[in-house]
Amino acid sequence: MRLVTISVLAVDLSSNWDVETLKRLEKFIADFRSHSGCLGYSLRRPKLGDHTVFVSGFWCNQKDMYDHFSSPVFSKFVGFLILHCIHMRFNTFASCVEMEPVTPVSDRY
Repeated sequence: MRLVTISVLAVDLSSNWDVETLKRLEKFIADFRSHSGCLGYSLRRPKLGDHTVFVSGFWCNQKDMYDHFSSPVFSKFVGFLILHCIHMRFNTFASCVEMEPVTPVSDRY
């Protein structure tokens, strides 16, 4: 599998977030996985007492990633985050590497 671009959004949630907020984020993430060129999308949820979530997207190419960022559903996602966060940080990383599929640890034993 060829991985070219990764996007990472770190979101510091405001104190008014709850389980419903996380469920809505997970719904957006599930929808994003079907976008053209998306190899995967993930949400790392906060630990107890932590208010930062990390949203990562993995893309075949930069064009598909940029098209995704321009989509109406991504705009809704960002609007939702603005209502529930105090700070966001966004980064993209571009590389051209060949990656082997990862076997889950539970499948190895």
